[in-house]
Amino acid sequence: MGTYSLQAVVSDSKGVPLRDLEAADVSLTAGGQTVFLDRFERDERPSRVALLVDSSMPMATPYRASFIDAASAFVASLPSNTRVTVWTTGDRPAKVLDDLDLNLDHSARELVNRLSRVPTSGGNTILDAVVEASEDLVKKEGERKIVVFLSGTGPGFSSADRQSIVDRVLKTGVEVAGVLASERGESEGGGEVSQADYDFVFGQLTERTGGRLERPLTTMGASSVFARVAADLRSTYRLSFDFSGAKIPRLALQVARPRVKVRLSTPRKETSSP
Repeated sequence: MGTYSLQAVVSDSKGVPLRDLEAADVSLTAGGQTVFLDRFERDERPSRVALLVDSSMPMATPYRASFIDAASAFVASLPSNTRVTVWTTGDRPAKVLDDLDLNLDHSARELVNRLSRVPTSGGNTILDAVVEASEDLVKKEGERKIVVFLSGTGPGFSSADRQSIVDRVLKTGVEVAGVLASERGESEGGGEVSQADYDFVFGQLTERTGGRLERPLTTMGASSVFARVAADLRSTYRLSFDFSGAKIPRLALQVARPRVKVRLSTPRKETSSP
């Protein structure tokens, strides 16, 4: 017998997350059989967020025109009990702001100032950045840890293959969500990271951790798209249940509301009290 935890986001027919659900509104099934929930609650734990912003040369125009504003608006929408570390991904992953305390009045201004001073350069190294940021997060205190990305799919470079990237990030237990625009930017040059690699890594990571993946065709309107990711993060529910079998059957969350959409993370066995 072990206790397993997972996360859920429940949205209405228009994709707006529901934030008023209680335990009486839901039931969890495993292989079609109802499973007793030990816990169902909004996830309002203090969070550590690693924000990854594509600062590669092909994204130079979107970076200055929309990415910085989108990142600022995203951070401003997070709860005040959040600390944010900011990474850029041009040429190599670089941590440009560490443990920004959102309780401080100047936090939004500090974010914009730091990102504005970053020169766009090189190819996109966001696949390496998601690994480095995830492994950096697990060293920090905080109950909830989230990697959020804002990137195009232009020429990119990585020191590892796509499956090992997914495996290393999942091992850390962080949540992953973000925006991956299909826009490749101003450069016609190549890179060792393909569109399929971006799709595989971020598709796998968001699906397995229950995060939202936005796939706009262009970087225009990045702030509004990024706002949907932030809304999901503020509307996540924590679930836990006991299970004694060798393998957990397919899980489903039934919700006593009409026309809802449910996104569940892969369950993880709890090794200590959450």
